[in-house]
Amino acid sequence: MPMQTDLKGISTTTTATTYVSNIKRLKTMTQSSVYDPAYTHRRKEIPKDEDRYHTNEPLSHIKRDEFKLPHKLNDELSFLPWYDDFQSSLQNCPQFKPFVVLDLLSLEGSTFDYRENVRRAHEECLLNPLINQYLNQALFQSLDPNLEYLVFQDKTFSENFESIKFHFHQVMNPFFFMSLESSLKFDIANVLQFLKDLDNLIKVYQFTFQKPTPDELKLNWIMNCLNTSYPEISREIQLNWEAINRDPILIRRILTKHANSRLKIRKLAMSD
Repeated sequence: MPMQTDLKGISTTTTATTYVSNIKRLKTMTQSSVYDPAYTHRRKEIPKDEDRYHTNEPLSHIKRDEFKLPHKLNDELSFLPWYDDFQSSLQNCPQFKPFVVLDLLSLEGSTFDYRENVRRAHEECLLNPLINQYLNQALFQSLDPNLEYLVFQDKTFSENFESIKFHFHQVMNPFFFMSLESSLKFDIANVLQFLKDLDNLIKVYQFTFQKPTPDELKLNWIMNCLNTSYPEISREIQLNWEAINRDPILIRRILTKHANSRLKIRKLAMSD
């Protein structure tokens, strides 16, 4: 039985295409705001007391490893932990928050606040070339060579981050999600891989549709993978689903228990 997700219209070809078009339109609108000559010249008019981070001094107070992006960005699935790195690093280094917009692109069509936030972040980068250079360096070092075309040395850190974000908003669309959903398979000999794939699917759903993954949908994914070949595991998961929702680690214990049991039976059969 093929897996089908009720996306309330999002999973249709027409709506998925509209999703991609809206992301591209938002990119054009945001870039036009950043490069508006009237806006660019505004930075000369900012009062000194608003210039909170401007400095011509070397950034000796910043440790070289202060802003960390430990995950390498090389494809769609690596974007999610990489994006988490950004959030964690900014949490640890709040002085860098004005230089970037972490918000996801809105699917509701309202872009004014987002565009204004991008403009302010771009402005901070222009006013603080040393900090901008420091953050850009950390950004460049976290990219796989096949994605270096998304960033440029002469762009601000904010612009480069927006370029990366827009790219992955375009490619991690409903089409990508449905492809990932249909590829989810369970191999009892490789429980950890299944759990990793399931976790990726949950995170991609949340990123693409910007809402929590429904518990019923998670159960549907698991049951569709198990029902045909592993009915005993399906029954145990269904009986314990409320407890699993409270403590997701339980599903790993259930799957591992059944995997170890089958392995023990196989070893006994081979020894006879």
